[in-house]
Amino acid sequence: MREALEKVLINSTLNVSLGDSSLVSTHYFSEKCQVDRTTASQYLNELVAEGKAIKVNTRPVLFFHLETLRQRCDNQVEFEKVYPTANSFWELLKQFMKKNDVFKELIGSSGSLSHVLEKSKSAVTYPNGGLPILLLGATGVGKSLIAQKLFEYGQSEGLYGENSRFLAVNCSEYADNPQFFLTHIFGNVKGAYTGAESNNDGLVNIADKGILFLDEIHCLTPECQEKLYHFMDKGTYQQVGDNTTVHHAQVQLIFATSEDPEIKLLKPLMRRIPITLKIPSLDNRPVLEKKELVYRLFLNEAKRINQKISLTKRVYQVIVDYHFSGNVGQLVNCLKVCTASALMTQLTSKDSLEIDINHLPDYIIRECALNGSLYAGGSTELIPLDLLEIEYSHNKNIYAFNQLLIQIGLFDGAAVSSELEVALNKYIESVCFEENQTGIKELLYTGFIQSTCQKLLPKYQVTITNDDTMTFSKLLSSLVATIHLCADLATENQLKITKLKEDIHSFDRHYYQLTLAFCEAISRELAVEITELGFINLYLFIKKFILSDEQKETRAIVLCHGFSTASSIKNTANQLLGNHIFDALDMPIEMEAKAIAEKLSDYVNDLPKTQNLIILVDMGSLEAIHQNIKSNKQLTIALFNNVTMKLVLDIGFKLIANESISSIVETIDQNNYRSHSVFVENKRRDKCLIFTSPTGISMADKIKKIIQNSLPTEIDLLFDSEDYDILLKEKEKAAVFRDYIVTGVIGTTNPDISNQSFYPIEDFIQLQDFETLVHIFGDYLSGEQIQRMADNILKYFSQDNLVENLTILNPEKIVRYVEEILDYLQKKLDVPFDSRVIVGLYIHISCLIERLITEKYITSYDNLAMFEATQNTFIQIVGESFTKLEKDYCVEIPTSEIAYLYDYIYKSQ
Repeated sequence: MREALEKVLINSTLNVSLGDSSLVSTHYFSEKCQVDRTTASQYLNELVAEGKAIKVNTRPVLFFHLETLRQRCDNQVEFEKVYPTANSFWELLKQFMKKNDVFKELIGSSGSLSHVLEKSKSAVTYPNGGLPILLLGATGVGKSLIAQKLFEYGQSEGLYGENSRFLAVNCSEYADNPQFFLTHIFGNVKGAYTGAESNNDGLVNIADKGILFLDEIHCLTPECQEKLYHFMDKGTYQQVGDNTTVHHAQVQLIFATSEDPEIKLLKPLMRRIPITLKIPSLDNRPVLEKKELVYRLFLNEAKRINQKISLTKRVYQVIVDYHFSGNVGQLVNCLKVCTASALMTQLTSKDSLEIDINHLPDYIIRECALNGSLYAGGSTELIPLDLLEIEYSHNKNIYAFNQLLIQIGLFDGAAVSSELEVALNKYIESVCFEENQTGIKELLYTGFIQSTCQKLLPKYQVTITNDDTMTFSKLLSSLVATIHLCADLATENQLKITKLKEDIHSFDRHYYQLTLAFCEAISRELAVEITELGFINLYLFIKKFILSDEQKETRAIVLCHGFSTASSIKNTANQLLGNHIFDALDMPIEMEAKAIAEKLSDYVNDLPKTQNLIILVDMGSLEAIHQNIKSNKQLTIALFNNVTMKLVLDIGFKLIANESISSIVETIDQNNYRSHSVFVENKRRDKCLIFTSPTGISMADKIKKIIQNSLPTEIDLLFDSEDYDILLKEKEKAAVFRDYIVTGVIGTTNPDISNQSFYPIEDFIQLQDFETLVHIFGDYLSGEQIQRMADNILKYFSQDNLVENLTILNPEKIVRYVEEILDYLQKKLDVPFDSRVIVGLYIHISCLIERLITEKYITSYDNLAMFEATQNTFIQIVGESFTKLEKDYCVEIPTSEIAYLYDYIYKSQ
């Protein structure tokens, strides 16, 4: 498994793009290798420790393959094993890493075009030359540009050689001359037609090992289309004028059309194109992508004229709102016209070229004047290009994220879906990867989050680290500043958004209430009202960074002398572990041990679910700190002195692996740390008597009820029914032995748990003396009460009453069936059953019959195939003994039930 994970790590490092953590997070590796996150994290941290991987302590924690990363940086960087923040690491890579994301500059690559690009990349990387692609879309949507970018992508991935070519052909030029098309594509020999004075290599030959892009493919005649799909079949072709020589070429074909391919293209050609992708028109792309296009295209014009450009808000609004039937191509021409017109009318030399409403193309002015939109929005205030960049770059990520949120929903079952989790991580990084700013606004939000967390988190039993407080502040600031840009998206999807909010209330009420409390605080303290969509975003941020302590039974805390020694150890350990495992209390030299003990007591009492506490201390008075904890709960405490980073990390990894506190103490002591441990196990756990049966919990419950009803008075002893299979598998490690002091096990079959007394139900049925009852209940009942309990048991466990209490069937009829079955089994097996086994079999078979009739029989049995192969005779005999019952009730006893019957007979004898 570790080797497989390392291969995935190498591949992810090879393909990761700057600032994108989706391929290098623990979540990705656990999903890819189909292991839980804890296991994936353990393997990855082992690779880091061995010097094979790099770790970046951010949320989520990132991992990179060291050697692969060195190669991507041309061996120019000596990497550290661990980086404390993502920003510093990405900035380092920015300087040295060879860029391979050719699509990053393509507007919409992570938005409306993401699906097209992902499918296209899979076609390009397909073995043996890739797969043919058909790009659909109206004129001007960018089909040619995407085809060109796919070639660049293939080059960056090493799929095409240095001499490979990208060749583009507009098929509309050959609509009336198919012969010329075939000559151009496949080549010709000298004399093939009038004017063919020499041999001519076709484009297929020139584009060998590269891409041939055929635009407007619908313009080709059926004959030309036929020649193409014959070439696609085997990669062979013949030149015009030569019907004997067969040529070979490996060319990836990318087709494009603005027409309906089902009408315009031959069916055989369509069948040979496995990847068909539709590129959206400009009107069908998010408005933020359109704004980014406007910015980028004007920026190109500014570079071309070597002058800054500003435009009025009114012009900007008209361009953004206008329907460009020619899509991006028409938008490009529109902005060129605006720039050229402004240059022509510019009277004086200025630092910036100013574009106003008069510089728009005539067709836009005419149309907008007629429909009244020319002066409907915006003003004459000028906007510099850099302000346009700020608007789209800061906001496109939140728009794209919420678009996906509405599309796929929040939850997969009762948990946030993994796809949304990945998108959320990308969005968080896009916000946190921006330049750090410490202006008044940022300080305001940081202060607000800190004070609000102090008030709300103890009440809701959750925690947040200092580092995550800063990240959360930045996210909240971004959310408040940008969520209004999703207003149109929210209006269009109001019902879906309301339903998403209701889902949070249904599936995660605790965090719903916490988010509501944050919204109220934001409204009260910052005078900002959070919308429904903003509420959902805020919920996801809170869920990500504010961790629930509700289920955390074991806590670990570092206590050291000095102002920040413990905090420093805690912060470093949590970063290296990639998780919030340790808390810390610093003890200034002048602080008395009593004061730090009070702080520790408060810490424990504020965590209501904590049952186990690990304390790591340095020396002196802190070594006896556990004796002064005044807790309002029952605690098991492990204390380690002489704390070191190595010791802290070892304990941290064990906690991540969910090892028990007793196991941690044992293994730490064996590892020869220079640390002395004190283990104070909670002795005040409730005592418990377990009831179990291989026939199921319901049977165990019935036996428990009979024993409870036999008690003459209530006693301070818990009765608990436990799953037999779990006890058999986990033995003394089962949860019940951790939660209670188990005084014994009562049941039909012994689960063989070491150091535990087992009392078979038969001992109660054939109660010869009071020894069993005294052993179990002697500490709770007097001699007279035990006598009364014995009388009650004899009444409940008489043969007819027993069957009546343990089954829903007619006891008289069932007893008769059981008697006949037992007689037949003893005769055929030639094994006389003693009275104790017979009584037990009455119970077992009576309940078995009930399960058969109610169709709730046992279907699983360990090594069932082995049992069937080795016990044919026993299976046949039992089947014969049940023949009458099976006929009367129209049931059939399965082999799994026969196997349990075999175990009972031969293990009890």
